[in-house]
Amino acid sequence: MMLIIFMSVFFVSIAKYHVLSATDLRPYVDNANVSVSKIYAERGKIYESGGNLVAGDADAYNIICYLDESRVSGNGENRYVDNPLYVSQVLASILDMDEQTIFGLLTQDLYQTELGIKGRNLPIEVVDQIRSYELNGVEFTKSVKRNYYIENFAPY
Repeated sequence: MMLIIFMSVFFVSIAKYHVLSATDLRPYVDNANVSVSKIYAERGKIYESGGNLVAGDADAYNIICYLDESRVSGNGENRYVDNPLYVSQVLASILDMDEQTIFGLLTQDLYQTELGIKGRNLPIEVVDQIRSYELNGVEFTKSVKRNYYIENFAPY
């Protein structure tokens, strides 16, 4: 009897198969007790003796422009930059970049591209301004950047 129980447990745990009921347990086991989450580290805030904030973390955003025409949503809507001239005009006016430079980046034969230093570490106000244009294929990734609020704080 013990051997039967041992073999049953062995098959269930190793082979993911229940012998007596002839049940394949893989569909149940493979997704059980699995959770995925990102945990972002937070750096502490630094205050000076007067209580003023010297350094702290702030949310920042980076632009990603998707260029590949195969990138469409489930209902067929474009999820790529389908009008590079208009997108380059809008982004140039907001990001203080050369329109031709952006247009060159948006007309490459790539799946996606970024806009260099001017397209990184954007505050939420700039992101919201760009989002208000509802530009196809222009999306953002969130990151954290360190802000230093008092210039020349450290003595020489």
